[in-house]
Amino acid sequence: MASRIDIANAALSKIGAARISSFDEGSREANAVKARYDSLKLAELQRNLWTFSIRRAQLAADSSTPAFGRSYQYQLPADYLRKAPLDPFRSDYPDDALFEGRLLLTDSAAPINVRYVSSTVEEESFDPLFAEALAARLAMELCEELTQSSSKRQSLASDYLFHVSQARSTNSIQSGPRAPEIDEWVGVRGLAVQHPFGW
Repeated sequence: MASRIDIANAALSKIGAARISSFDEGSREANAVKARYDSLKLAELQRNLWTFSIRRAQLAADSSTPAFGRSYQYQLPADYLRKAPLDPFRSDYPDDALFEGRLLLTDSAAPINVRYVSSTVEEESFDPLFAEALAARLAMELCEELTQSSSKRQSLASDYLFHVSQARSTNSIQSGPRAPEIDEWVGVRGLAVQHPFGW
């Protein structure tokens, strides 16, 4: 599996730059990679519900309560990047959860369950296609700084779109099917059809 250095060197190879042995070696290439790597990694993790990055947690209620609108608030996990559905194989009615800053506000009493994309996924856990997509994104972002070539950057943008598309396609297969969200009006109408006389 890929390491941070493997992904960085794959990116540098795409733009014809010298390989590095450490993020802290002090070379021009290492400094450029070090300045952008972590923020681009988080951005790519957040852009999709990657199966390798999803975690589960059960949250206890915070000692404080919301000023208005909801009864309870919960601190999201420190590594929380984005919400994932609790049950990816079916759609539920919309819940009352509000995500504000690092808090989840709801009328549901503790404990509550969450699934989410984690920010602390190690590179060794990356799907190989995601690692390629991250390397392509890093190459695209570093290209002008290290090569001063806008035309090469355009070519790398196409390379990135190809790799991220491949990664998303494989991830969708691994995730399995997901039912579409149920519109509230359709859901209520469905209940009326099942119980036309209210019983």
